[in-house]
Amino acid sequence: MTRRKLGLAFGGIKRPFTRLPNALHLGPTGARLWATYVYARPGMEGSFEFVHKINIPRLFSISVILDGKPLALEMRSHTWYPSHLETTFECDSVKLTESKFITWDDCAVDIVRAVNLSSSPVSVSLRVDFGHGPDELAPSPEWCFRTHGETVYVRSGVKGAVGNVVLAPGASVEQIVASALAFDANEAERSLRRWLNESNPLDVHISEYEVWFDGAPKFTCSNPTFERMWQYRWYLVRRNLADPKSGRLRHPLFYEGRGVKMTLDPWKPQGWEFSKLIPFSTPFHILEARWHSDPSACLGEILNLTENRQNDGLFRCLYIDDIGGSYTDFTAWSAWQLYLVHPDRQWLEQIAPEMVRQVDGTLKMFDDDADFLPTVTNHGSTGKEYQPSFFYKSGYPKRPQKSQATPLERVDASCYLYMNAEAASRMMTEVGDEEEAARLAGIASQAKWAILEKMWDPQKQFFYDIDAVNHDRIPVENVVGFDPFLAGIADRRHVAVFNRLSDPEQFWSPWPVRSTSAQCKAYAPDASWNGEYIKGVHGCVWNGPTWPFTNSTVLMSLANAVRCVPDQDSKASLQKLFADLLTRYTMMCFRDGNLADPIIYEHYNPETGEPISQEEDYFHSTWIDLIVSYVAGIVPLSGGQVAFCPIDCGFESFSLRDVRVASHVIDVEFDRANGYRMKIDGRLASQRRC
Repeated sequence: MTRRKLGLAFGGIKRPFTRLPNALHLGPTGARLWATYVYARPGMEGSFEFVHKINIPRLFSISVILDGKPLALEMRSHTWYPSHLETTFECDSVKLTESKFITWDDCAVDIVRAVNLSSSPVSVSLRVDFGHGPDELAPSPEWCFRTHGETVYVRSGVKGAVGNVVLAPGASVEQIVASALAFDANEAERSLRRWLNESNPLDVHISEYEVWFDGAPKFTCSNPTFERMWQYRWYLVRRNLADPKSGRLRHPLFYEGRGVKMTLDPWKPQGWEFSKLIPFSTPFHILEARWHSDPSACLGEILNLTENRQNDGLFRCLYIDDIGGSYTDFTAWSAWQLYLVHPDRQWLEQIAPEMVRQVDGTLKMFDDDADFLPTVTNHGSTGKEYQPSFFYKSGYPKRPQKSQATPLERVDASCYLYMNAEAASRMMTEVGDEEEAARLAGIASQAKWAILEKMWDPQKQFFYDIDAVNHDRIPVENVVGFDPFLAGIADRRHVAVFNRLSDPEQFWSPWPVRSTSAQCKAYAPDASWNGEYIKGVHGCVWNGPTWPFTNSTVLMSLANAVRCVPDQDSKASLQKLFADLLTRYTMMCFRDGNLADPIIYEHYNPETGEPISQEEDYFHSTWIDLIVSYVAGIVPLSGGQVAFCPIDCGFESFSLRDVRVASHVIDVEFDRANGYRMKIDGRLASQRRC
């Protein structure tokens, strides 16, 4: 993306905050400061957060006083950009415009201009009221509060006209109001003074904001919908980028989301928080963001996990001051994929032993019978709560309890063990420990054998979860049945699994992929269970709804199947299925079908395409990686080598430029007449016909 392209091309839209009336989204985020929403009124009021969810209700408010009386301003319009928000208010003879944004150094800035629309002079003043902490009553430009064991300092100020100003007809008065937040009072003061002293703070902010996007590859396509989604997905990555530099989160990272699932009560957020490090989503952050030229947040997210690893070897959810639970994940595998793109040897030497400990910890904690198929007793730890296979033997009870869940050897957990062991083995080879590499390769081999031998049903042609006690297969088709292709375990002997994917009576739907086959008795598309919303109407119940998370993994599985099938007819059929699914997944991520307004939610109704969750700009999926790795076919290998394996998605043409792999810059061009051309460092490296 060229400088400013994102802010001008992907912007100029309306973006209301759907959970509240009269509330709007604010796109830019600081290293620690962001807004869940802002009210549609002048100033910075709404819900502001610092590192984690806090629900600060006000940093400052702005009122217009006309001839001594406050005006009741009514918003006429708002225009949302990734970098800032523009609003316009009118009342009587005064129009007020504002441009508000949050800078990377955690300063909330509002540039306000009042214009006299009348034919007579008017006396106008802009009154600023600052915020205050939860235990304070009097607003103040200087205040502080405690959160997560830290003190946060707030420093606010005003630049511009103060007091009454007489405006001639058509004349205007401007004011810049800002609040900076930091763990250090002096740091907050420096940030505040910097932005108040800028002669054109909006232009400076936009320029600095856009610099980050300059590190992203450039993608153009004959299908403009895909171009729009490319722009949005890089915004999604940037929006969820954070750098707390505190406590257990000393390194930059990506959040899974910005916490809309929590309550909005001022100073008292309750509920599940996405604005923390969640290892379940880490692999998706790494795969997606590794294509940026700056890998610091990807490297940092892994470092945060490894530096806080517990004695059991597992990676945990992290706040700056606390450690949460663990999930099944394929973090080691994603870390190895990151290393192939950004080979940082010092980083690898630091994290590799921790990845080994995760593999060993998984076996110690979850593989009592030593069959290399981890047992899951808590369905929530899979991140796929209420998958029907857990409750098949208890008859899909009306309101299922944990005690009614069958302990399972899960397909997903077993594939993740294989992927992590294989990746850890390659890491140890890279750092020179061949003995440890061989041991880990043995674990991966044993896990692969067990998955193919025990979870594959040759009659039903699908991979199934296993009862951990009597080791019979549970006859429920879950979306995890495609994961052996994700892991690279399955091969051409198993491609019949995708017959179920394309079957409208099973996983396929108008907005695929269903998380459970529609033939399952527990299937429901709307997050209900037996007709009841056991986790609320927006809850996570993996008995049917479509998740971008598993759309990503199914597409990766399909791509691996395309690459391993020698038969051209089968390959063409799988390519067509990949292209269809990628297109439907892409189209699902536009609000109400509006191609100007891309947005991604946690999960969707597979029959209607309506979002079930309220978590907007949710980062637990890949899309950029699908374009780079599979559509364009760039496959990084050890030693800075690159394979070229594109998948035809029906585009007339596309161009992908400035993809960085190791020390190389890679460009891929495609058009129907000439086929595919891959250049490495400007030289033609490979060419293919369609």
